Amino acid sequence: MTGPQQATVARIPATSSARTLWWALAWAAVFTAMHGYWYLGGRIGLGDAPGALPGTPASLGGWLFTIAVALMFAAGFAVPVALLRGRAGGAYRRLLVGLLWAGCALLAARGASGLLDDVVRDLGISAGGITGLSYQHTLGTAHPSAYTLASTASVEGYFLLGGVLYGLAARSCRTARSGGSPSSPS
Repeated sequence: MTGPQQATVARIPATSSARTLWWALAWAAVFTAMHGYWYLGGRIGLGDAPGALPGTPASLGGWLFTIAVALMFAAGFAVPVALLRGRAGGAYRRLLVGLLWAGCALLAARGASGLLDDVVRDLGISAGGITGLSYQHTLGTAHPSAYTLASTASVEGYFLLGGVLYGLAARSCRTARSGGSPSSPS
């Protein structure tokens, strides 16, 4: 089927589309490396609060959540790589771009809500922030150190950065219509 209504597969040129995908992929690599470092016992970036890392899941729900998070880690790598290869077309490409948008939404919401939660707590508006959880509940100490607060804010900011990068990648990789560019609306 050929004609002006047919969507064409737009290969990712070595331009802004590829650059945004590489940035999203680099973000995912650093994010995963930091989690691996923490899993192996590293503390840099966690602050000095006790129990900064969650323990092993103790329920079916906890295990399902852990598996879902692991799948999101994998998708964080697989989706940009698949689009960088330039072979994804049609519905598959739309699915991949949709997954980039989903990653953008999840990461931005996680980062922005975490930062807002801390700001509300720190300004004294509510001891429970926007979540209703105090620092005692979230960090294991009622009076976290400046290092712990800075570490927490950095991690939340990094989530927000990931949301921005995945959003930019999704925006730059939309399926092109005939005669359009890779960044034209689908």
